[in-house]
Amino acid sequence: MAIYKNTNAASPLSGVEFSPVSDGNFSFFHVGTADNKESVKQWLISPELGQEIVAETVVDGKPVFVTHGDKTKDEVMKLLEARGERLELQKRKKTFSDIAWPVRGALGFSGQTLQLGSSFLTKKGFAWDTGMFASLNLVANAMAMMFGAQRRPDDHKLRSIKTDINETLDDYVPADALPSIDEKRAPLREEPAAPKSTWQKSKEWLRDNSVLVGEVGLRFAAGLAVAFPVNKLSKGWSALKTQGLKKAYYTTRNDAIITHYAGLGSLAGKAVALFSEAEDPYDPKPDGLIGKIRKKILFRLGGWMEAVAFSAQAYDNFTNKGDTKKIRFMGKDSPNYIAGTGSSLFATGYVVRNWAKFGVKEMDIEEMFSHAVDGLALLPPKELSQRMAEVAADITDHFKNGRLSYGEAFGQLKDRLYRDHHIALDNLGTEPQERIAKMNGQADPPPAQAAAKFTPADRPRNPLERVVIPAASHAEKSVRVDEPQLSLGA
Repeated sequence: MAIYKNTNAASPLSGVEFSPVSDGNFSFFHVGTADNKESVKQWLISPELGQEIVAETVVDGKPVFVTHGDKTKDEVMKLLEARGERLELQKRKKTFSDIAWPVRGALGFSGQTLQLGSSFLTKKGFAWDTGMFASLNLVANAMAMMFGAQRRPDDHKLRSIKTDINETLDDYVPADALPSIDEKRAPLREEPAAPKSTWQKSKEWLRDNSVLVGEVGLRFAAGLAVAFPVNKLSKGWSALKTQGLKKAYYTTRNDAIITHYAGLGSLAGKAVALFSEAEDPYDPKPDGLIGKIRKKILFRLGGWMEAVAFSAQAYDNFTNKGDTKKIRFMGKDSPNYIAGTGSSLFATGYVVRNWAKFGVKEMDIEEMFSHAVDGLALLPPKELSQRMAEVAADITDHFKNGRLSYGEAFGQLKDRLYRDHHIALDNLGTEPQERIAKMNGQADPPPAQAAAKFTPADRPRNPLERVVIPAASHAEKSVRVDEPQLSLGA
């Protein structure tokens, strides 16, 4: 799908989308305001441009015309440019929140690599506090870069979209014939899946729980390791049995006191983040004060607490001249500048994490479109184009982040309707004879000249019987448009 934004602010057109077709063009013209709707419409159907308006609807409060014509996309573009339109091809840009997890992971990974290297250089031998801390965090950082935010299915949003679709169609289809919003339609199209390997199951589980496992679990263990080094646990256990908890604490804690408290600060930040919850604007239950705190405050508060804690650890590494922190580097004794630099990068990573999301809600795109086309397939032929345009608008209105354009939504419906139900949108519009007749205000040409609206004409009424009907001929297969693979977030 080619999406163009009009940079000519004085134009009534705000943008154009072109859907790939083998002949002519299939386009979506976005109008800036409703006041300009009629003038744009008249220009679209004029002999100069020669478009047939297949349907019209409203997206985000602005009119959109769905059109088809004989001119190619390039020919339409030239006419638009001659009219004074300045069309700029749009590319989806990632926001900082989209890349915050990988950036946070990269900063942490760099910092922990320095810390792990420095743990072999201390005058007292291997530094168990820094070494274990760095090792556990390296694994957590790798998970952050690989998986990002943890994912949960966006069930509430899916139900809301299905409800909107059914409300759009229920005036034209008996309500009891429409697919229920509780039905799962996508599995009807799936081939039997091969059994998943243990590795595949493990990877999916780690992806779905990446923040809890890596950002909370592994880093919690790392905070314990820096506050209470593992090489001191044996002595601490003995002290606990003979002298009590207080003595065990003083025996086990890190000899570098600032680093010890930095570890405790990290543990406190992790405990706060553990009670976080991903935001879900479609959840019908009101949040309440506790819910708002969990969704909007705790994850970021925990991150700031850890940023402060590891800034203190960096300070301790840079300034501590005692044997607990001093390293032997290039033949000289010096404070552990290597670990200090690593801690600084790690602390910066926690600052970056404040722009990351604790979790994201992931839409089941296949289920959403399957539900939509199974409802559209029940429509009378004369209603199909317009209702498809309205259903596409319903879907687009739920994706305000721009990850699904109107043309993409309409194109998905069109292609899937043909693939799943063998219903063509009159071969992407109408035949040339029909377009000319309609633009001249004449009746449709005789049936022998017009393309059939549906194939087969006697399709069954029950959509369950109509899913994945194979093409009847090579000619029918050849007009299919490859459907883009969509992978969206909320």
